Amino acid sequence: MKQVPFKLRYPILLSALGSALMLSVPTFANEAAESEQDEAKEPIERIIVTARLRQELLNKIPVSVSAYSGEQMERTGIRNINDIIEATPGVTYDSIGGMASGSPVIRGLAQPGLVGDETNVAVFIDGVYASGRDASFLPYGGLQRVEVVRGPQSAIYGRNAFAGAINYITKAPSDTFEFGVNTSAGTHGMHDAHLYLSGALTERFKARLDLSDSSTGSTIRNVNTITGERIDNRRLGEMDNQLARLRLVYDGDNTNISLSHTHIDTKETPRATAHVQHNGGFGIRNAAQEFGVLVNGTHITFNPATGQWDLLGDWVFTGDPQKYLGVVDNDLWRSSFTGVAPEATGTERKVDRTSLVIDHNMENFSITYLGGYNRTDYTINLGQLKDHAGMTILPTFVAQNLPPASAFPDAPAGLQVQNLSFGTVYMGIRGYDLGGQPNDDRKEYSHELRFAGNHNGMDWAFGAFYSKLELDQMTTLGVVGTDSYSNMIFNAAGIGFEDNGLITLQGTSYETTTKSVFSAVDFNLSDEWTMSLEGRWTREDKYANNHTDNRAPGVLFPTGQMDGSWSYFTPRVTLDWDANETTLYYLNVAKGAKSGGLNGSAEGDEMTFDPEQNWTYEVGMKSFLFDSRLRFNIAAYYIDWDKQQVRDFSTLGNHTNAVPAVIVTNLGKTEVKGLELDGRWQITDNFGWNFAAAYNDATVKVGGLGPEFGFLDYAAQGMNPTEYPVSQTLTMVSTRPPFFGVVGQMTLPPEGTLVSDGDISGNTMPRTSRVTLNSSIDYVRDWGNLNSFSELSFSYRSKQYLDATNSTELPSAVTARLTIGFETESLRVSLFVNNLTNNDTPSGGYRKYLWNGKPQFVVEPRMGRTAGINLSYKFR
Repeated sequence: MKQVPFKLRYPILLSALGSALMLSVPTFANEAAESEQDEAKEPIERIIVTARLRQELLNKIPVSVSAYSGEQMERTGIRNINDIIEATPGVTYDSIGGMASGSPVIRGLAQPGLVGDETNVAVFIDGVYASGRDASFLPYGGLQRVEVVRGPQSAIYGRNAFAGAINYITKAPSDTFEFGVNTSAGTHGMHDAHLYLSGALTERFKARLDLSDSSTGSTIRNVNTITGERIDNRRLGEMDNQLARLRLVYDGDNTNISLSHTHIDTKETPRATAHVQHNGGFGIRNAAQEFGVLVNGTHITFNPATGQWDLLGDWVFTGDPQKYLGVVDNDLWRSSFTGVAPEATGTERKVDRTSLVIDHNMENFSITYLGGYNRTDYTINLGQLKDHAGMTILPTFVAQNLPPASAFPDAPAGLQVQNLSFGTVYMGIRGYDLGGQPNDDRKEYSHELRFAGNHNGMDWAFGAFYSKLELDQMTTLGVVGTDSYSNMIFNAAGIGFEDNGLITLQGTSYETTTKSVFSAVDFNLSDEWTMSLEGRWTREDKYANNHTDNRAPGVLFPTGQMDGSWSYFTPRVTLDWDANETTLYYLNVAKGAKSGGLNGSAEGDEMTFDPEQNWTYEVGMKSFLFDSRLRFNIAAYYIDWDKQQVRDFSTLGNHTNAVPAVIVTNLGKTEVKGLELDGRWQITDNFGWNFAAAYNDATVKVGGLGPEFGFLDYAAQGMNPTEYPVSQTLTMVSTRPPFFGVVGQMTLPPEGTLVSDGDISGNTMPRTSRVTLNSSIDYVRDWGNLNSFSELSFSYRSKQYLDATNSTELPSAVTARLTIGFETESLRVSLFVNNLTNNDTPSGGYRKYLWNGKPQFVVEPRMGRTAGINLSYKFR
């Protein structure tokens, strides 16, 4: 396989140095020139990628990679991460609720819910790791290329490249002065404006400045779809982005330096998530919510014939439904959406990212330093205009100073007020909650030093990495009463939004220190055969300080500090056969690992969770056929995934009316069998067809939810029964003659009660599509000084299950995009239509917890059809 000498190709981050490096390294410049000459003769362009932190031809890299150039994205209307994912085989994506829940899924390695702080796919921007779920949301102005790398990349990238990686590479400064604008305007409030300046400042220094202001617009208004009432004039899910990026490059004789800083300011209106009425998931009633008391005439009655106290029906020990079972379609959303609360402001994010790359090249040796600093401030305030009943507790001295419910004509029906020894309990008050996912204040810096060279035909590299993350994470809550009496009680309890705004429900400060050393060796076994050995040892030290916990009014939750350390080794072995100029065969075996961590709001055994890992075995082929008119890549793989991390809710230390702590735990074992195919057929000089398909069978082999989570309707969820292992002792109180006062105790549920055993082995992994298909046909024609172009693309994903029991189904979806336009050397004008068929399959759904401590399934709709015009002009 023809390659750039390893001493140059491995340490050089094209993502950081770009075209500046091409001018400073004669060996690479010569080969690049030869490659360009070859490409001019080929019907299909040869693409250079840096997925393995070195420059390689896409068709000669023994890794599954999809690459999209900046020009390609501008021409075809790719505007965000969702568009990239739709064009990539074996990859799906959702960000239900807001950008903070962004979660790419590669090859079925999904996370069931918001698992921890990171996804299974690492995001890198100019070579610097960007932590946090919102990292994949990046305005696309000024990008040179986007690469989606499939398969574990932990040996190369390190942290959290468990299933793969997404690389954003920004454009480097040009040698000559350039000035350009790229603007778009479209339906439903969509607009975009990007301006850039680029060129040489001196003989050695070059600079590029990118400025952009964009809005995605939205087809969804804040209207109650049940009654038709307009809540306000906001477009829901509309994201506004402002970006400023400055990049400076120094070209020395042997040393190259690149310094880049990016500032991003993002505002997003709340998503149109709807609270769905539950129809299943009947668990055992929590006796604590009734203070362990069964009252005669309410729950029990005396049977004179037997002299025993009898229950008044199964409902006494059957809890409220906790799940939605069935298909999640647009009709379900339309029949459930009552509008977004006016007090819900949405999401605001401010990001600063800085990277520094210093590369020093000697005759047979090179040294590269890569430093990065990221700062993200993220706040979120969501809430649907849907009230729910619950209870709260006030200290007696506070309750005594409040007017009675009889003074409020609109007090909720069914209200109960009880004066107990520890306070006054208000049951049946009603309100809707505000707040949402955790707010982040994140600071992270990293350093990497890499050495590389060549000795006796053996290419080698080694280095060390260090990073430190400081994260202050707070979940907020505010409740608005839907009647004046409930609102008064919420305000008195300190959670009312009217008097208190958003309070900190739970807050934890995290600190993570990561240290790793890595090495790589390439052995040229022959002119055609190459073996690569790569490995990385990583240690992570984590510390958490749970400084605030107000999850239940009147209850003092424990706070405190915890820490933990985890280390792991992630190797990769690759064997490739460069059969000829057009064909490559490869085999690689790689381990992906994701560190264990801390549950800052948990207690006891739930305070920590274990690392998860996967071993991926992949064989593949990349080739050109028919005089290079057909390019195709095919890969088959088997993934052994162990101790997978899943999102759960705490079962320890829960109190009456408390919102359960969100924790991460380890589920069990999953296996994935998959096949990917992608390529391009240049049908004629004008017509081309891009195609991609993937099949992923992600099956849970070992895993389950304990019977303490059991459901009485186990058959409806496809699970087997087992006897409920937990009993509750309740006090029986008679308020009717001939008995008064405490008359005994009762154990609930009755002995022999059957619930689901929680065994989900054999089920499909949630949030994974078994089949994904991508296809696009394009037509380009040269009219002399003018070129015309058009592209019609389709994307399909099969159904997904949204829960571990496979009882909630998201239907399959087909989306389409159309672009048509013309261009000259300096001007491009195009028309585009997104979601051409106006597909209305919801984006997804998930389960959250409400202010009253009860679960709620929500569903989010898909954006409808949008269209617009794009204008781009370059001044040179």
